[in-house]
Amino acid sequence: MNLLVETGRKRSGKDYLAQALIDNGVRGFSEVIRCSFSDELRILANELYPWCPAFPEDHLKDVPCPHPDNLLGLSPRALWLRLADDNDMSLRKIDGKLLVNRFIARWEDRIINETDKLFVITDLRSADEVAWLDNLRKNIQFVIIRIIDDRNPDVRKASVKEDDFENYLGTIAVDHEYYHTFNDESVFAYIDSVSDMYGK
Repeated sequence: MNLLVETGRKRSGKDYLAQALIDNGVRGFSEVIRCSFSDELRILANELYPWCPAFPEDHLKDVPCPHPDNLLGLSPRALWLRLADDNDMSLRKIDGKLLVNRFIARWEDRIINETDKLFVITDLRSADEVAWLDNLRKNIQFVIIRIIDDRNPDVRKASVKEDDFENYLGTIAVDHEYYHTFNDESVFAYIDSVSDMYGK
């Protein structure tokens, strides 16, 4: 078992907890590697429009990319939405599995064959992604954890804007739920729980 899958609403701390696993390691694995379905969108946007950085700093995601070829003055986030949101011009409307198939091509063989590494998917969010995981269970075992923001309800509500993806998340079957309180104690408790589940 060398795959951990995280799901949960935006800003629930999935990437933060994954980075903690990377920084601290998990017993029995030579390395912890983060992978993400949404990264495929960022990489695709950068391939199509090199003026759009694949991984801009957080404060630049909503700032228009300063380039003469950016005729609409789009920010990285605005371009990502154009490519893969539910708008009529979206590439995902042409092929709903576009990003999943790119993820599979980049990661599936590695996940199956590099058993000394723990791969952490940080953003399970769609039915196509769930279908791929269901098929993958024929080859490997893994755990799906729903990360839940367990801070003050007012803080939690202010940090999340609902959309169709967010609403779908509650329907995904998971093996465990983890209530994250965004402090050191919560982070290290998560590391310990993953090490207990996966440690060899």
